[in-house]
Amino acid sequence: MLTASDCAQVHGCRIEGPADSTSTSAVDVVDFDLVDGVGDCVLAAQVKSASPGRQVSAPDAFTILAELVSKVEAETYELITAALPDRNCRALAKALDEASSSPLRLKEVLAGLLERAPSATARLEALSEQDLARLGRARMVFDSRDTEAIRQDLRERLRQRRARHRAGLGGRSAGLIIGHLVAEIMRRAAEPREAYWTIADFTAAALVDDDVLVRAMGRQDWGTVFGSLPPVPDVARPLLLGDIAEVLTPPAPDARLVNSCVLAGLSGIGKSSAAAAYVAEHADRYDLVFWIEAATEEALTASFRRVWGHLNGHAQDGSTSSSTAYLREQVHELLSALPGRWLLIFDDASPTTADPWIPRLGRGDVLITSIDSAGWHHAPSIGVSRMNHAQAVELLTCRLLLSNEAATAHQESLDALADTLEGWPLAIELACGYMRTCSIPVERLDHYRSLLLDRALNDRRSVPSGYPRTLAATIDLSLERLAQNTADDSEFPYQVQEVLGFLCYFASQRIPVHLAMASAFIGPDAVPAGAEAIFLDESTVPVREIIRSLIQVSFVRYAEPLPVLYPQFPGSDDTVSMNTVLQHLLRQRLAQGAGVQEALSRSAFHTARWLGAALDSDDGDRAWEVAQHAAVLVDHIQVKAVKDNHTAILIGNLAGFEHVQGQTGGALRLLHLELAWLEELADPNELLIAQTRISLAQLYTREESSEAPDQALTLLPPLIDYLDRVRREDAGEPAAALLATKVRLLLHNLADQHPDDLRLRSLLNAFTTVTTQLPQTPAVAELIEGDRIARLFGDGDVQGVAHAARDLLHGSGHSFHAAEVQRQLIEALAYQHRWQEAEAEFEKYLVYTGPRSLYRSSVQDFVHNVGLACALAWLHFVSSQAAALLHRVLTESGTEHLEAALPDHERARFTLLKAVDAAARSDTAVFLPLMRELGANPFDREGLDPSSPWEQVLQSLVDRLKITVSTQIHDQIQANGEWLFDLSRMPALQRAEIRRIIDEARILVHCALSGESPFQSLSINRNPMSGDSMADAPTPIMLMEPRHTLTAAAPQGGTMEFQVHRISGAGFRRMNPEVISIPTAPGWRLRRRGGRLELRDQDGTVWARALTSLPPRWHQAAIARGRVLVVYGFGLGLEEPAEERAAFASPRAFAEHFHVAASAGLLTAAYVAWDPTPPRQAARRQKGRKQHKR
Repeated sequence: MLTASDCAQVHGCRIEGPADSTSTSAVDVVDFDLVDGVGDCVLAAQVKSASPGRQVSAPDAFTILAELVSKVEAETYELITAALPDRNCRALAKALDEASSSPLRLKEVLAGLLERAPSATARLEALSEQDLARLGRARMVFDSRDTEAIRQDLRERLRQRRARHRAGLGGRSAGLIIGHLVAEIMRRAAEPREAYWTIADFTAAALVDDDVLVRAMGRQDWGTVFGSLPPVPDVARPLLLGDIAEVLTPPAPDARLVNSCVLAGLSGIGKSSAAAAYVAEHADRYDLVFWIEAATEEALTASFRRVWGHLNGHAQDGSTSSSTAYLREQVHELLSALPGRWLLIFDDASPTTADPWIPRLGRGDVLITSIDSAGWHHAPSIGVSRMNHAQAVELLTCRLLLSNEAATAHQESLDALADTLEGWPLAIELACGYMRTCSIPVERLDHYRSLLLDRALNDRRSVPSGYPRTLAATIDLSLERLAQNTADDSEFPYQVQEVLGFLCYFASQRIPVHLAMASAFIGPDAVPAGAEAIFLDESTVPVREIIRSLIQVSFVRYAEPLPVLYPQFPGSDDTVSMNTVLQHLLRQRLAQGAGVQEALSRSAFHTARWLGAALDSDDGDRAWEVAQHAAVLVDHIQVKAVKDNHTAILIGNLAGFEHVQGQTGGALRLLHLELAWLEELADPNELLIAQTRISLAQLYTREESSEAPDQALTLLPPLIDYLDRVRREDAGEPAAALLATKVRLLLHNLADQHPDDLRLRSLLNAFTTVTTQLPQTPAVAELIEGDRIARLFGDGDVQGVAHAARDLLHGSGHSFHAAEVQRQLIEALAYQHRWQEAEAEFEKYLVYTGPRSLYRSSVQDFVHNVGLACALAWLHFVSSQAAALLHRVLTESGTEHLEAALPDHERARFTLLKAVDAAARSDTAVFLPLMRELGANPFDREGLDPSSPWEQVLQSLVDRLKITVSTQIHDQIQANGEWLFDLSRMPALQRAEIRRIIDEARILVHCALSGESPFQSLSINRNPMSGDSMADAPTPIMLMEPRHTLTAAAPQGGTMEFQVHRISGAGFRRMNPEVISIPTAPGWRLRRRGGRLELRDQDGTVWARALTSLPPRWHQAAIARGRVLVVYGFGLGLEEPAEERAAFASPRAFAEHFHVAASAGLLTAAYVAWDPTPPRQAARRQKGRKQHKR
C-alpha cells in the first residue's frame, strides 16, 4: 500500500483478491490485487511465507503462477515468497524476467526447466495461448527479510511518508500506526464487503495527526531536543535551511553512514541560530536531537556525559571519571544502535577538537557550527554569510518592536541602518538592544547610524581581522549604555565593569556566577587558609543586579545551573554564558597592562579552590564544569605569562584532574609547566615545588616510562636540602618525614627495577639517611606498610599480603591509600582461591568504583590483577566461583569508563578478560565481537611476549573454546542422525545387512606419526589443562577406513554415514576442520594380537579389526605415549594401493582431502589407550598325555 500510494494509476487494494460472484475461484489464488479507478486489475499477487532456509522449486513456483494467470485477468502478476529459490527456480525467475513477446518461445524454455516434473509439465501443456501471454507478464519476488527487518523498513518508509506531509514519527508511535494498519488489513480480510481499501483512506490512516498520536501515547516520541538549544530566530533564512536539508538528506532509506554538514563563518554571523532554525523546521525527522556545546574539550566532554545519561535513561549525567576517549566511544556505540533517526548539533566547534567526537555510523545526522571555514575535510561545508538586506531589515523591525505602519514610514532609515550594520546579526542584536534600553525613538535612527559609523571609523584597529568594523563600535556603545544604566551608584558601575572583565577570561559557557564575582571582589589575601570554595554574601553584594545589568545590554544570558553542592548558599550554582567574540572584544577594551595579570592571578586562585573543593567532595559533575574554566584560564595565563604561586597552584590542580581522568600526557605537561614557573619566582612556594617534583617522578614511574630513572635523578636531589631546612622549622618534621618517605619508597622501587644503575642506589642511600633522622608518624607508617604489602606480592607471599592488609585496614577510613590496600587484599585472596572471602572484600571495595570514581588508577589495577587471577582459575580449574567474581568485577567496577584511557596493550588485556567472562557464561553473541576486537593486538608494551600470563590466558581460552564449539557441533550433528539411522524403521533385510557389516567391523588402516609428511597440517588439540609430560614427542596416528560405506540422505541436505555416526555417539568426536578438538575415549583401547589389530570399547565390544603389520617406529611411539590418535572415517582413499593414494602425495594434498572429508562429516577421532600386553601363549601338551577329569 505504501508503494502503491506513489502510483497515480492505482486507486485501491482488494485484500484477498476479487470478491465478485464470477471470480470466487480467484479468491483462493489471489492474496491481494491493486486496481485502477475503473476497477481493472493492475497487479494480482500471491504471497507464500516460508520458514528460514526453506527452498522453493521451479515446479512448485510454476504451478502457483499457472493457477494465478489462468484464473485472474491483470496487467501484471507477482509471486512473492520468503523461500529461497533452488537453481531451477532461479532459472525460472530469470526466464520470466526475460520473457519475449512470443508465448511459444516462453513455453519451450519452461518445458526444458520442468522436464523432470510430470505434473508441472502437464499443467504447462494445459495452458492456453492467452494464459501463456499472461504468464509472460508474471514475475517472482524473493524476499528473504526476517520479520524485524520488514518492520524496520516499514517504520522508515512510514517516517519518510509522514515527513513529506510535515508529520512526525518515533519508535513507539511507528509501532502504534503500523499495528493499526495491520489490524485494519486483518479486519477487512475477514469481511468481504470491506475488503476494498482505497489509497486515499489508507493514506489518511497513515497520516494521522501528530496530536492524535501524542494523546494516544501520553507523550511525543519524536523530535525531542536535549541540551541548551538557543532561541529559534524570528527571521527565516530559507535558502540556508534548504542547503542544510539537502546535505543532510540520506542517500538511501536504510543508510547507516552519518551525514554531516558544517555551518562555517565568523562568530555572531548566525550559525547557531541557523542550526536552531533547522531543528525547529525538521524536528519531525528525528527521534532525538542533542545540542552539544563544543567550544572546548571540557565542554564537549560535559555535553557528551549528558548525552550518555539521556541515552541510558539515567536521571544523572554519565561518568566523570572515565576518559574522554572512552566516553566518545560509548556515546557513538549507543547512537549507532538506535533504531530511529537522531541529530547532533556541535555548536562552536573547531576541527582539531571536535573531529574525534563526531560519530561516523548510525541512522543520524551531524550539524556543526564553526568559525573555521577551511579545516573541515570530512564533511560538506556551507558558508554562512551575512543576512541579505531584506532579512536584516526584518530583524531590525522585529527587535525594535515596530508595527508594519511604523516600519513602512521609516523604511529609508531602516534600509540605511541595515547597510551600516552590514547585515551582521550580532551587531543588529546589540545595536537594537542599545536603542531599546536607551529609549531611542525610531525617528532618531539616522543619528544612531551616523554615530555607529563614526565609532567604527575611529576604532578600526581594535576590530579582529575579517569582522565588520561596526561590530566593535556597537560593543562600545553598549558599554556606554551599561555605564549609563549603572551611573546612579558610585560603587555599582565599578562592580559591574569588574565582573564583566573577569567573565571574559573564563570559558564562554556556564560560567559560575559566584566564581566570577569572588574573583572580581575578593583578593587572595582576604581569604582564610583552607581549601573551600568562596561564595559571596548576596545580602551585601548586589549579585543579581550586576547580572541583570549585563543581560540588559545582551552581554550575558543565564545558563543551566551547576549540580547543587552547597544548598546552604542559594544561587551559588547559577551560571551565565557569553559569546566568544564578545569576550574577545571586551578583553581588548576592559583590561590592559598590569590589571590583566592581577585578574588572571585572582581568577586562578579562586578557580583552583573551586576545582579542589569539587575533587575533595567527590563531585565529578562540578569538577568537570569547573575544569573547563580552569583549562581556558590556564591558556590565558600562559599567553600573558602570569607566573605566581596562585597560577602555579591552578596548573597543578588541573594536572591532578587530568591525571584522575587518565590523561597522563596532559598531566605531565602541566606539572612540568608548574615546576618551571615556580622556579622562576623570586619567592616561590617551596612546598609546592617539592610536591610537584615528587608528583612528576611518581607519574613517570607509574607509567613504567624509560625516562623514569633520569627524571628521578633530575627532579629529586634538590629535595635533600629542602627537607633539611623544613625539619628544622617549628612542627616541620612530620611534613619532612612524609615527603622524604615518599621519595625513598619511589627510589627503592626504581632501584629494584634498574639494579645496575648506581646513581639511583646512591640517591636512595641519601634519602634513606634523611628518613632515619625523622620521626615515623602514623602517615609515614601507613606508607611504609603499604609498600611492604606490595613487596610481599612481589615475593609471592600472598598469605602474608592478606594478613598485613587486614591489619592495616583495621579502623582506616576512605582514602586512595586505603583503596590500594583493599585492592591488594582482594588480589591475595583471589590467588589463594578463597573466593567467598574475596567476594566479601569486593563488596567493601565497591565504594571506590563506579562511573564517578576519583580512584581511577586503583580501580584499573584492581580489574587488571583480580581479573587475571579469576580468568586463570576458571580456565585451569573450571571454577564457577572464579567466573562469578570475574563477572562482578567486570560489570560492577565501571570498566567501561576505564579501559579506553589505557594504552593499547592494556586495553587488549581488558578485552581478553571480557572475552573470558563471555566464554564462562557461554555468551557467543558477546564473545565473538570481543575476539574480533582483540585481533592480533599484543598484551605487552614491547610487543608479543610468549611467556606473558596474558598470552597463556589467550591460548588456554582458544583451546577451551575449540573444545566447547567442536562439542556443540558434534552434538548437533549427532542429534540430527538419531532419527535418520533408527534401525527399527528399516526393512528387515536392510537391517540384517547393516548388522552383519557392523559385526565384521573390517577396516583399512594407515599408520603415521605427527609432524611427519604429510601430517604437518593436521591440527591436534585436546584438553589443554590435562598436562602432558611428552609434549614434544611425536603422536602415533592411525587412520581407519571401514571397508563398507553405509550412507543415508539427511533431511536438511547432504548425506550422513552410519558407521561414523555410530562410533561418534560412543566416545569419538566428529572432526570439524575449523575447530578441531579431540577427546580421550575413556576405557577404549587399541591392541595387537599377532597380525590382528582390534579397537575395543570399555565393554569389550570390537569396533574395528584389521590384519596388518605395524611400523617399528610407530609401535615404539605408541608404547612410549601409551595412547594413539585414531581417526576413523572416509575420504582419505585408503582403499587405493599405498603408492597410488592421492591424499598422501604432499602435505597440501592431504590438507585438501582432510578438509573436504571433515567438512562432509566423514571423519571422527579420539585418543585411545594403546594396550601393549603381549598375547598369551597357548600351553603345549605332551604327546600321548591325557587330561584327567576333575
